[in-house]
Amino acid sequence: MNGYKRLSERQFSVNGTLVTEAIPYQVFGDCNNTMHFLHANGYSPLVYQGLFKRLTQSFRVKAPLLRPLWESPSVPNLNDWWPFVADTDAYFDAQGPGPHLAVGHSIGATLLLLSAIKNPDQYSGLVLVDPAVFSRRVYWTYRLLSLVNAQRLFHPLIQKTLKRRTTFSSAEELFDRFRSKPIFKRFSDLALIDYIQGSFLKGDSGFELLYPTDWEAHIYETGILIDAYIWSNINRIHCPITLIRGEFSNVCSPSVEARFAASNPNLDTVTIANSGHLVPLEQADAVADIISSFVSDHDL
Repeated sequence: MNGYKRLSERQFSVNGTLVTEAIPYQVFGDCNNTMHFLHANGYSPLVYQGLFKRLTQSFRVKAPLLRPLWESPSVPNLNDWWPFVADTDAYFDAQGPGPHLAVGHSIGATLLLLSAIKNPDQYSGLVLVDPAVFSRRVYWTYRLLSLVNAQRLFHPLIQKTLKRRTTFSSAEELFDRFRSKPIFKRFSDLALIDYIQGSFLKGDSGFELLYPTDWEAHIYETGILIDAYIWSNINRIHCPITLIRGEFSNVCSPSVEARFAASNPNLDTVTIANSGHLVPLEQADAVADIISSFVSDHDL
């Protein structure tokens, strides 16, 4: 069953209505004003319950799905992230005339950057939550490895993703297993439950991971090299931008944050203490506060 069909079966405190257009998306809330949210690789929009509970007090949140949640489970031969940028552009084209207010996390933030560079008039404001953009050292190391197709030997998440266990017998087993994992150490119990409910589907034989691991690993493998295009063209974006970084992020480093701040006069940065790359799940209220202030300050 395709991922987006699975997503439509889920019941949550902030339920998302699935719209199955060319680029499927979920709609959260029913306010008049709209905000768009692009999720991270390996995560469905439904894991952001804590954040959406806050955002939907003022906005209808529309969250387009990355290809792993609606295309064939088999991974196509993609060499980079440009096809995902094309999906992003197609999604916004279908939403009608802009400009649009958009928030993205991880690859979602990177796709918004790339889309806004190509179509600067498409956006009224961007909030980039710990974008998947890396330091110069990481970029050049990855570029050298790509010359011999050795990315999988370098990227720390690829082998972990491919070896990840994808089925569990019970919700209790899921919670107990993930509660002890370092990646979730800054999650509250409620945030961890939201993650589990948004990431696994209950079936006849137990709980099955929703997001295909082959897809997730392939997206990691084909990223990073696109960073050069961002740094060469980020000054083309003229809408206001806020970058939110987790203090302990292993993706958006302090040097990357500083480079962003120096690269575009319309861009401000904020670091949230006691959080990492998964800051919108670890510190949902703090992220929501920053987004609300950004919207208010720029009258969006």
